[in-house]
Amino acid sequence: MVASQATRHDSLGALLRAFAPLAESAFKALLLAGVLSLLYAGFAYAGDRSGGATGTATDVAAKIAGHPTNAELAAEVGHVKTALNLFFLIFGGALVFFMQAGFALVETGFCRSKNAVHVIMTNFVIFAIGVVSYWTVGFALEFGGIGTLTTLGATQPLSGLTEVAHGWGVFGHQGFFLSGRSYDVVIMAFFFFQLVFMDTAATIATGAMAERWKFAAFVVYGFFMAATVGAIRVAAQTGNIGDGKVFVLDLEQCLRIRTGDTGSTAIG
Repeated sequence: MVASQATRHDSLGALLRAFAPLAESAFKALLLAGVLSLLYAGFAYAGDRSGGATGTATDVAAKIAGHPTNAELAAEVGHVKTALNLFFLIFGGALVFFMQAGFALVETGFCRSKNAVHVIMTNFVIFAIGVVSYWTVGFALEFGGIGTLTTLGATQPLSGLTEVAHGWGVFGHQGFFLSGRSYDVVIMAFFFFQLVFMDTAATIATGAMAERWKFAAFVVYGFFMAATVGAIRVAAQTGNIGDGKVFVLDLEQCLRIRTGDTGSTAIG
């Protein structure tokens, strides 16, 4: 009898142990359902469930609250436009900046294990070197004569342009160290956006030269690339260095030799 009772106890214990995970899962599910029910109840008693009372005239900065003038409405729209432009400019720059991680992984994956640390180090240090050089010299040479970034809402122009002849600029000379007129919120955002593209271009060589150069040569390349090559790239791509014409003429000055067409009709 004692043996049979012990057997029944062992069977009951085994049964309880078998159902213990199921009971634990059921308890967690009930707890989650209770929390969600409380949240839904809170949503039901929310102050503005549809959002119809959010974002009204009272949210517009005005001298008389709730009764903005046309000028105040126009200013608010301008602020929203500029804020959206800057947001997407910085957000896009952040996405481009994150490409650095991809470059580091792919370049390290293609090199031998003994050089992995050196290769991945160049991918990260190139940005540190490039920032200093681009902030000091590169941005001013590349965009120092670009004018006013009105699309982004800039209030200060970058009008420093060195010309060898009228309309033939060589490089910009305003914006060194982001000082003077370049100390502007829009120009700062534009600087960041162009900075990450400079860094992306500079990182191409770190992959091409992986396992083939010393750290000292890499540092010299990083400073030179960020300071000067960006300006040359802009000139070759758009015909502008600091907004001057170097390699390509204005569209209005283009000429199709055989037909004699000028302007936009000369292209194609």
